[in-house]
Amino acid sequence: MGVRVNVRGDDDVHLSGEVTCEERRTELETVLHEVAPGVRVHNDVRVADTREPARREDLR
Repeated sequence: MGVRVNVRGDDDVHLSGEVTCEERRTELETVLHEVAPGVRVHNDVRVADTREPARREDLR
């Protein structure tokens, strides 16, 4: 999984990419606000579905 951080101007930060759970997605924004309290965060990070498949896939 990976996250990209793009800084635009002095106060806009865009997050994109994938994480494994909603808690990680929220933590990214929390840490960013702690490190740079005046920034506006646009959080486009997706939560990836890492569950086991419900059934076997037939590739024929």
